[in-house]
Amino acid sequence: MTSRDNDSSPPGWVSDVRDPAVRKLGEAWSARARRTPNNMARVSAALPWPKQAVFHVTYAAMRIIDDFVDDDFLARPVGERDRTRDMALARLDRWRRDATAAASGIFAAGAGPEATLFQALSAVCGPRRAVGPEPFRKLADALEHDIRECPLERWSDFHTYAEGAAVAPASIFVTLLASDIDAEFVGRYGLAVSAADHARSLALYCYLVHILRDLAEDARGNLQLLTIPAEVLVPCGLDRRGLAAAVLAGDVARVTPVVRAVADEARRWRPRAMADVAALSRSIGPVERAVIGTLFTLYDEQFDRAAASADMVVAGTAGLPTERVRAILAAGLPATPV
Repeated sequence: MTSRDNDSSPPGWVSDVRDPAVRKLGEAWSARARRTPNNMARVSAALPWPKQAVFHVTYAAMRIIDDFVDDDFLARPVGERDRTRDMALARLDRWRRDATAAASGIFAAGAGPEATLFQALSAVCGPRRAVGPEPFRKLADALEHDIRECPLERWSDFHTYAEGAAVAPASIFVTLLASDIDAEFVGRYGLAVSAADHARSLALYCYLVHILRDLAEDARGNLQLLTIPAEVLVPCGLDRRGLAAAVLAGDVARVTPVVRAVADEARRWRPRAMADVAALSRSIGPVERAVIGTLFTLYDEQFDRAAASADMVVAGTAGLPTERVRAILAAGLPATPV
């Protein structure tokens, strides 16, 4: 298996796409996805090409607004954020309007910089398509929470926030696994249990793994990126600012109780995630079964590594080594690029 992290050529599915907007977006975004690969993008490369295309288009539509919030707005100095918050909320409202319209299949082509993206989204979503607008609405709710810089007080607040931040994108992935999608992107989700309900436990488990893995990186950014609720931090004598300072100072002793609490919450969701993956696997095809199983293996090994070492979490070295990621992909999937 050959790594294609630095390969700028479009993936094979692009040549099969008839819709010009989908093809153009695939050419532009697939290389970007490979430069910053995530586990879901990695395993999606084993799916049939129409499902890969839908994944890339929906991923791009969500990623563009998530990047605006995390890497642009939240990266601004506090005074500038205060001055530009209303503009950022207006930007999010435009995205919410355009994304939900496009995901309903009714976006009218425009001339803006995101026109191709929403044209592509309207080609793969909406009537007679498997994916609809609800995941995009829920993501917008979570991002509005971030722009307003609202706190998370309790785990229940975290779970509500995660419905948009984690469950919504995961529900699209489950939809793709459980749908037959043809070359015109026509398809139907056929399971009795909703995609969001199938995805919820797995999404929460994986999100908690991300929090552990990325804690050192998130501590260097806006405090809003630290999505650990106050009910975890306060008994440890910390708030988000204190947690960030402790991580950046390499104070493993102060951070260890937080790591343990997040790991305990992940363990609470782990058996539910395993059960939901098993239930889903009984209702999908063999390739899709391999994809969801491999995805779970990646996160499960990542969790074991991060939960076992607060030192690595604080140092920012809790991520799985690339060689191990490649080995898991090779063992679980048909030949797939990293």
